[in-house]
Amino acid sequence: MNPVIASNSSKLTNLYFIPITMLLFGIGLVIRLINLDVIDQEVFDEVHYIKFAESYLSGLTVNDGHPPLGKYLIMLGIIILGHNFWGYRIFTALFGALITLQIIGLSWNISKDKTTALISGTLFVSSGIFIVDSRFALTNIFLVSTGLSSLIFYISGINSTEQNRHKLIKFICSGCLLGASAAVKWSGLGYWLTILVLTIIGLISKRVYKDKTGNLSKLINISKIEIFLLLIVAPVLFYILVWIPHIILNPIESFSGLPNLDYFLYYFWEFQKNIVRINTSSNVLDHSHPYISPPLCWIFLARPVGFFFKQVDSLFIVVQELGNPILWWSSTASVVMLIVRLLYQLSLPRVIIIVGFLSNYLPWFLVKRDLFVYHYMPSLLFALLSLSLIISETVADRKWQSYLVVTLLVSTIIASMIFFMPIWLGLPLTPEQFYQRMWIKDGLFNWI
Repeated sequence: MNPVIASNSSKLTNLYFIPITMLLFGIGLVIRLINLDVIDQEVFDEVHYIKFAESYLSGLTVNDGHPPLGKYLIMLGIIILGHNFWGYRIFTALFGALITLQIIGLSWNISKDKTTALISGTLFVSSGIFIVDSRFALTNIFLVSTGLSSLIFYISGINSTEQNRHKLIKFICSGCLLGASAAVKWSGLGYWLTILVLTIIGLISKRVYKDKTGNLSKLINISKIEIFLLLIVAPVLFYILVWIPHIILNPIESFSGLPNLDYFLYYFWEFQKNIVRINTSSNVLDHSHPYISPPLCWIFLARPVGFFFKQVDSLFIVVQELGNPILWWSSTASVVMLIVRLLYQLSLPRVIIIVGFLSNYLPWFLVKRDLFVYHYMPSLLFALLSLSLIISETVADRKWQSYLVVTLLVSTIIASMIFFMPIWLGLPLTPEQFYQRMWIKDGLFNWI
């Protein structure tokens, strides 16, 4: 634990940690639930995910380019609330609000500082893109939520001081949640890669640098059997089991009762090949979609996705998958700053955040299919963690200049959130008000 960060924690923070955490959660929940069905038509990939969820209930074949877990959750919402937009979107809204608690928990597990954790939660509530995705029947939120949960269990496990079954259970839970994230979309494997790279770094620090008690010593607080269960057994088994309802609900062949093992394994493998086939087809490789953006553009918020546009009389009703630009650009700068600080002083929180960011970001440069800004969402969370850590380290010196800079930054982020909220929630705007929020309107860097 970084002693500089730890010293920043105060009795006042400890007293108000839970109330402020619940307040942030409540704000996030209200923002996501208010007028959830105000956009009363399917937008963007909702046209696919709602159809697939409905198909499960209707006994129709589901032929999707992603694993089924996200569609199960949308289907569950339909079962509970009916065939309406509340039913379609309720679980994305709930999981989106839950991420507020998860990022606070993850930040606290990483930094062991409650101030840093509360800053992380505040930044997440202000993020914008997570608000938009939480208000529609999309699956990126499920991927992020399960991935964050896996990291919380993993870091809690390596922080354990005793070798007991509770520690083993944490690693198994982490592994299962890694499988769950991949069972939403294969891009959830970025969380698996994060833990793999951290494990490798731990082994290197132990064998090459003999780091048994230093900054990275906690990364080796895991046995070989625990590594095997965490990274191989638990995620693979969970991922496979997730497919059982999909195969039962898909009427590929007529059968009575549960499918036998041969049937299951055959169609399980066929569905994996189908995912590869769909994601390498000409439909996702022609780069003709108006909102595609390469990974290098994501860190600059160059090309958001337009979800909805409608003109009612003289007003625009618009939903843009646009992040909070002040927060976005600040978080990008903070990642660069954190990498520089890491080169000068090694610390476990910095290593975890940078590895998490790069593991979820760099692999996209190898992908040839059409890509969109929402693919950056897992990396963005680590950028927010980076910014919260930079802010905590900045105010730790207790200089008035530091407090002034941080106060101005956080105030500007919150003001930016309020300013852009109408295009996240689909609130009516005059054309002039809408274009005031479209700061970038030219070429590849284009918000419209």
